[in-house]
Amino acid sequence: YQSLVTPRSVVSYDLATKARTVPKQQEIPSGYDASLYASERIWATASDGTKVPMSAVYRKDLRRTGPQPLYLYAYGSYGISMPVSFNTSRLSLLDRGVVFAIAHIRGGGEFGEPWREAGRMAKKMTTFTDFIACAEHLVAQKYTTSAQLVINGGSAGGLLMGAVVNLRPDLFHAAIYDVPFVDVLNTMLDASLPLTTSEYIEWGNPTVAAEYAWIRPYSPYDNVKAVAHPNILVNVSLNDSQVPYWEGAKLVAKIRAMKTDNKNALLLTHEPYRRPRRCQRPLRRAARNRLPFRLRPRDARLERHAAQVGAILFATRVHAHRAANARCTSNTPRNATLS
Repeated sequence: YQSLVTPRSVVSYDLATKARTVPKQQEIPSGYDASLYASERIWATASDGTKVPMSAVYRKDLRRTGPQPLYLYAYGSYGISMPVSFNTSRLSLLDRGVVFAIAHIRGGGEFGEPWREAGRMAKKMTTFTDFIACAEHLVAQKYTTSAQLVINGGSAGGLLMGAVVNLRPDLFHAAIYDVPFVDVLNTMLDASLPLTTSEYIEWGNPTVAAEYAWIRPYSPYDNVKAVAHPNILVNVSLNDSQVPYWEGAKLVAKIRAMKTDNKNALLLTHEPYRRPRRCQRPLRRAARNRLPFRLRPRDARLERHAAQVGAILFATRVHAHRAANARCTSNTPRNATLS
């Protein structure tokens, strides 16, 4: 068992006595007190009247009566449900007064196959309007404001980011796209790419006129407008076999050329981990620890996460000193300064 506030746990339950014990629970080396945090379910109403759930977590003593910085994540494709799970990487944000929320939008699988079918093919636009409805609800209910709202999604969730920023650029203060699938039309028109034909059942085949008409209104690269944009960070990976790095690079170039504001539009390119030529077999831990920093896959992940947390803190103007009396994770130093 786990939740947004409970680390991964093995629970033993005696059906006769109804006694419950936890023989094993994920260890948090820096320390963790679950009683300091709270989670809740929030329901937004979509444009067609459907109730769309969100899961939120925050630190109790830093929860304000008014708006505060909020980090909203979603995916919404392939019938994949977003698990309400524990993640130590969020703690440094929660300890600085940031609320974290997951939008369980249509296109995912949270309510079974009908939930997926309501957000794919001809109905794909529903995924994006659901996310916008969730963001609007959080602002209306004073969880946050547009000036404090940071959104994030990766891969097909990066497509989500591109679509909603094009539809409502005024609603978000910053958007983080992780290895985003944003050049949808060009990619789906190129059948020589490894995933294109197998993806027709999710997005449609743009060589068919009717299905082209589904994709064209939301394809992020094709719908960038000359308007003010939120702050944007696009993460790409040079050797990503599913979403080529040039999709994110093209999008950033186009946004920079067309946006009418002076906010950031940044591209962060990640060099993939490559084992040295002499190390063809999996490395023992001792050997991995002797590798240069840039070669260690775990360190590379932490470096990417640190960049993302830094972008969120910078965008929301949350300073590290707000966590002066809080427990912070080791990968986000307590004395860091962001302004």
